[in-house]
Amino acid sequence: MINVLEPQNEQLKQFVDSIYIFKRSVSKLEFTAYPSANISVALLRNAIVSVREGLIYIENSDTPNHFSIACNQFSGSVHLQYLQLVDEIAINFKPLGFPSYTRSKPENSEIFSVREWNKFLPDLFRIVFETEAREQQLYYIEQFLLEQYLPLPDEAILLKALKLLTDTTTNYKMQEIADLVGMHYKHLYRQFTENVGCNPTHYRKLEKFRSSVVSKLKKGNKSRLVDICYAHDYTDQPYFIKQFKELTGERPARFFKEVTSFGNDKVIFKIE
Repeated sequence: MINVLEPQNEQLKQFVDSIYIFKRSVSKLEFTAYPSANISVALLRNAIVSVREGLIYIENSDTPNHFSIACNQFSGSVHLQYLQLVDEIAINFKPLGFPSYTRSKPENSEIFSVREWNKFLPDLFRIVFETEAREQQLYYIEQFLLEQYLPLPDEAILLKALKLLTDTTTNYKMQEIADLVGMHYKHLYRQFTENVGCNPTHYRKLEKFRSSVVSKLKKGNKSRLVDICYAHDYTDQPYFIKQFKELTGERPARFFKEVTSFGNDKVIFKIE
């Protein structure tokens, strides 16, 4: 149902997790997107977006328009309902990808505008939707992204810090990471939080959650939840359950019964 594309360009692989495309139709879709350290940007054509009682509604607009919105999933699950599918190109950025390609900082809001791209969208939608060939659509989107790329001043240091932070074999503290990457602790903490969108402690929590989810989905019934718990460095099973409930509102057993993944587990939804 959802065609998930993976970047082919080597530079984009470092900053973009996945891309997917919806084509306008009368079909409806409702799903829950679970917490992640990634930031998704939806490029929309002829659409209306509204937020009511914590649910994001998307529907067709009779008035032509093009605009971009970003979705922040740091603090919890995000619920979306498409009253009709609209023309959409969604780009799921890995940490540091969002500021490097949009030249904007992540905002502490469930959804927020990405105005930097709006002037380019009419041409992008025209060329992408002129073809049905997925490989050609991906090529056009990648070329657009590569033209927007502006590396962060401390990009190499922040990338190294991200890698060390998610190394479960070492469990480095932030001061140790600051020493290893050669940046003052306070400056690293501030740069990390501003450009990733959440602080290092919360980032590590999100990464452990997503890693455990992907591991369980790949192994299926061959793995027990208790094994997933210890393999991903949770203290014990009660703590594992507590973390899942905090992030998803559900216990792990129920979560894994209802979750659906697409594109090599790149996109993890609960379809309503």
